Amino acid sequence: MSTDTVLNVYRLGVSPYQNQKFKEWEKESLEKIEGIRYLNTLEEGDAQILLTNTHFKPKKDIAQHSIKTENVQLIIHPNSGYDNFPKDFVTESGIPIVLGNPIRAHAVSNYILASIFERETSIPNESYWNKSRVWDRKLLCQKTVAVIGLGHI
Repeated sequence: MSTDTVLNVYRLGVSPYQNQKFKEWEKESLEKIEGIRYLNTLEEGDAQILLTNTHFKPKKDIAQHSIKTENVQLIIHPNSGYDNFPKDFVTESGIPIVLGNPIRAHAVSNYILASIFERETSIPNESYWNKSRVWDRKLLCQKTVAVIGLGHI
């Protein structure tokens, strides 16, 4: 990337479990990268990179924020779910979308399977992320599970 090229990054929303200073820390981290400018509001410029969260609804949120999709070059969805992106949005927008990393996907799939097999394990419900959380439970990785069906898991 040339030194005079600047990509504007805009976050559409922060997940409720994030620390109150999350956006501030994210901005500091991203602006250390040459050519990146973190927008606090869209009045500061057009966004080329959109950062999303769990609650992201592409058509609704893009319209609500009056984002010019012709300027968007990339959407980064750090969460693991494909369910936020309807097929028509993906095919019609032509915007490359980077989904969450495999570690998060693995955790989410374990949670979903644990929910399905809740008789075998218990899942505590917490409103905020507790970094020190541990609970006595049987892990699915210690079990043999057969999944039969079609589609994404």
